[in-house]
Amino acid sequence: MVVKKNLTKRKGTNTNPVTSQYSNIQSRNNGNPDSLKKHDISDIYLDVSVSLSKSGLKSVFEEVLSLGFSEITYQHDLITLGSQVDFKYTIKLNKKSLMLDAKIDDKSQELKLLLMLIRLASVISDYGTIRMNPILRQIDVFLTDISDLMDTSYLSLSAKYKNLYNKNNLLEKKYDDLVASSEQNARILLECERRHGEVESKLTKMNKLTDKQLMVEVFKWIKIHNGKISFDVFSSIHNVPQSKIENVIGLLIKEGYIEKE
Repeated sequence: MVVKKNLTKRKGTNTNPVTSQYSNIQSRNNGNPDSLKKHDISDIYLDVSVSLSKSGLKSVFEEVLSLGFSEITYQHDLITLGSQVDFKYTIKLNKKSLMLDAKIDDKSQELKLLLMLIRLASVISDYGTIRMNPILRQIDVFLTDISDLMDTSYLSLSAKYKNLYNKNNLLEKKYDDLVASSEQNARILLECERRHGEVESKLTKMNKLTDKQLMVEVFKWIKIHNGKISFDVFSSIHNVPQSKIENVIGLLIKEGYIEKE
């Protein structure tokens, strides 16, 4: 194609935590519930006065057979009860006294021993009399120890609870901060996407040629490239279909700005 004349452009148109003054005191059992069970091995010896007739002693023997003792003997007006299963103990009962000798190594064994003594005392009281003071004193010591252990365990657990409560509050605050930060980041991201869309829309409008602008660009291309035009290259650069380029070339020929060789 040959250029015949120049193409001129026209100007367009938060329970409250448990609080305690003792929360910093270290429990002697370190707050371990197992400490209610474990303690040093100790011996328990009791000498309890009883009053039984010979027939009453025999009746007691017949009834204790059903109380679960693993070792039972009755000889010469003497009942001997014992066990080597859970822990070691021996009870000797005659018409005038009850003697207990036991070795225990935890509170659960002491509890079993005291329950056994209470049952035995109940049987003896059915056929005679028994002086309960020594047994009651032993029960009192046991309950006092258990109460002390429970108190120290409670204080330790209270301190642990308070510590966990504070840690939980701290974690909740961190979580809330993260959520707030995440929400802020989401708002920033949405705003960036909105602005990107606006810029992209503006660029698209800027890159979109009007028919008159397209005529100018095609004419300039043909003039620069010695009357030749590559539809593929021009279409790719200016983002216009080849059919429209053909229409523009036809219009340029029709208006006399170029002619076919």
